[in-house]
Amino acid sequence: MSYTPEQKQRTRERIIESASRLFKKDGFENTGIDAIMAAAGLTRGGFYAHFASKQELFAEVIRPPCFYDGEALGKLGKQDKLRRIIEVYMSRGHRDNPDAGCALPALAGDAARVGSAPRKRYSRLALGLAGVIRDTLAMPDKEHAERTALAVIALLIGGMSLARVLGRGKNSDRVLDACRETAMSLTGVDDNRGSSYH
Repeated sequence: MSYTPEQKQRTRERIIESASRLFKKDGFENTGIDAIMAAAGLTRGGFYAHFASKQELFAEVIRPPCFYDGEALGKLGKQDKLRRIIEVYMSRGHRDNPDAGCALPALAGDAARVGSAPRKRYSRLALGLAGVIRDTLAMPDKEHAERTALAVIALLIGGMSLARVLGRGKNSDRVLDACRETAMSLTGVDDNRGSSYH
């Protein structure tokens, strides 16, 4: 049975979505091809029609987070755009649902170990999001804006990683609040929500 290019692309996306959830939840080493294909409602035999290896698939799942909507963010003013990025990133909802969240905190360790292609994709995504932050900063000194954006993206990724390790209790909430407030302070955004943002 032959498939149209559109059908093949849809199947490929199903595999990527399935792998994205499982890699973020269980890690690269603990996620097998059988589990990925089963979660996508497919058989293992179809995997190699789309990907040469699990490593190649892993690189494909390193994409902008689902809550990053460039078009929607483009309609916001600079301060509102920064506030939204920081608030959503350092939210309890993002912490509690790593499988649906950003690849950067969930896959950092694996991306560093798995190979050059995932590492390059990871670096491109991290620096790209830092660039979005840099371009919204009201800082005339470009070097200062660049350094601030890099510090903020590192704070968001590292803070979310630590918050997840700490679980869903008080200490984890404190990490989220502290990182969110510090990121807003570094970027000059007023934090009007305090620790109540979820």
